[in-house]
Amino acid sequence: MRLTVRPACCAVKNHTVIGMIIPKYDNRYFGSIAERFEEMARERGLLPIITCTRRRPELEIEAVKAMLSWQVDWVVATGATNPDKISALCQQAGVPTVNLDLPGSLSPSVISDNYGGAKALTHKILG
Repeated sequence: MRLTVRPACCAVKNHTVIGMIIPKYDNRYFGSIAERFEEMARERGLLPIITCTRRRPELEIEAVKAMLSWQVDWVVATGATNPDKISALCQQAGVPTVNLDLPGSLSPSVISDNYGGAKALTHKILG
């Protein structure tokens, strides 16, 4: 007979855990997002977990499944190749998710608009 016992250190959850997947650490854009995400999470008393998936869909899914098994309270999918698949997994687990940098249809998305920003800047400078 096999007993499944949870260690006492894990029996009571003391923190709200927020997970983030990012595609690259060495990209200044994603690196700065990860750094600021961690700072802001800690300022709010949250425990951030960040992992890099190298834009590999199988690593994204593996990472999200692992985070869900650790009972994260939120998942932020940054630059994911298939944000809707990640959102669906999170929805099944009852965990809210938000997409950052790439749009999805199953969760709220925050997307940058490089073209629109460049156009507005050009109009501002050139009049």
